[in-house]
Amino acid sequence: MDRTVFFEPVPEGERVSDLYEVKLNGQTAPLYEVRVSAVPFNRPWPGRERPVEQSELAAMTYFEMTAPTAVTVRAKQQIKDVTVRPLSKGIKAEFCGEVASFTINEPGQYSVEINGRHNNLHVFADAPEDKPDKACFTYYFGPGVHEAGNIVLKSGESVYISEGAVVHGAIQAYEAENVRICGRGILDYSKMSRHDPLHWEEDGIINLARCENVTVEGIILRDASWWTITSFNCENLTFRGLKAVGMWRYNSDGFDFVNCRNIRVDGCFLRNFDDVIVFKGLRLQQMPDGYKNRKPIPPYEHISPQNYIVENCVLWCDWGGALEIGAETVADEYFNIVYRNCDIIRVADGALRIQSGDRAVIHNVLYEDIRVEYSKYDTASVFQQCDEMKYEPPGGYSVTPVITGWMYNNLWTRDGIYGNIYDITYRNIAVFTDEGMPAPKVVFKSVDDDHKIDDITIEGMTLNGKPFYPEPEVSEFSKNVKVR
Repeated sequence: MDRTVFFEPVPEGERVSDLYEVKLNGQTAPLYEVRVSAVPFNRPWPGRERPVEQSELAAMTYFEMTAPTAVTVRAKQQIKDVTVRPLSKGIKAEFCGEVASFTINEPGQYSVEINGRHNNLHVFADAPEDKPDKACFTYYFGPGVHEAGNIVLKSGESVYISEGAVVHGAIQAYEAENVRICGRGILDYSKMSRHDPLHWEEDGIINLARCENVTVEGIILRDASWWTITSFNCENLTFRGLKAVGMWRYNSDGFDFVNCRNIRVDGCFLRNFDDVIVFKGLRLQQMPDGYKNRKPIPPYEHISPQNYIVENCVLWCDWGGALEIGAETVADEYFNIVYRNCDIIRVADGALRIQSGDRAVIHNVLYEDIRVEYSKYDTASVFQQCDEMKYEPPGGYSVTPVITGWMYNNLWTRDGIYGNIYDITYRNIAVFTDEGMPAPKVVFKSVDDDHKIDDITIEGMTLNGKPFYPEPEVSEFSKNVKVR
């Protein structure tokens, strides 16, 4: 038996994908079923849950590896085209008939796409972890399927979800510190629904409110009904090696940090049906129903979002923006924000977006060594106007802006006051497009001389490996936009 690749079988009672047969160094791999968005078609909440007809099934396998791993994928159809993303990994697949093969040389997160983007295979390869002592954790879930429901953590408590475990439920923490959530298994929200109206600080797979010193690492998050991981007024949070997949319901964002500071996101894979990693500033207008027996939620806006590092991540955006600030920016400032060494393998409505909807002054932001991929298989996003409306692509492929910054007051606005944006740097942004596709746009839109986008630097940008000097679309009041 091969000793360089390790995995647990799919536990009894868990859905097994029959889309493919996958072998790792000759061993049959566990293959999980995940439900994802089929089309970029959405209607703003409140409303009915998104119909399942707008979704499709995809597959997922995960394992640990200590050496290069040969992957063989048998499909149910004749293979005409195979793409393994991120493209930056340089993995070239060979195929013949119904079988494709390639080698993974290092741990990472990959999307295997056979004959286009639909029904893809997610491959999550990790380095081995040190197996922990279960006695060290408040909650320990070994291999198997577990019906946990809501788990509420107190200060000093912890959760471990082992490889081969599927835990149906959610994790929450309020006014807690020194909390840890880790493992290699799956935390699944598919049996839980979103409240209507929404329950702030409760809905979502992992929800943290006014917490400090929290570490979340390794686990797989599946099928959120709202924002996948939400943090309100938190400090000193670390998210490392997480995988979020199977997000297809309304507003199933990835990570939403609401008026938080001192945040690190490292080495995560996120596929979401709405904004993927987003920094927000919010003010709750009123307490929603369902909170009559809980103490009031304090305002969030007293903390300005600051000191964020997002690096080494792979992002798939099925709707909305990939790396985003806004749309709600209820805070005095946003500053010291770094996005570095990330692959955006799918773009819905903008890769690198700053949406200023409220009063915040947004400055000292760096996007560096970001790779953005555009595919001929991607179609344009469409808003659904009524239940009877069906998704009809506008025609052709979709190339949305790679860089956008704009200011407004609209339905997400709470202050009714315009902010300012300045000192933003985009360095070494690499864009990849399929043959025949146009270059994506760069757009900046200001409001007036007192509320504007100023001091923007774009340097070292490339298009399909060659130097690229975009001509930004700049509104009248946007100043000092430099491309070099």
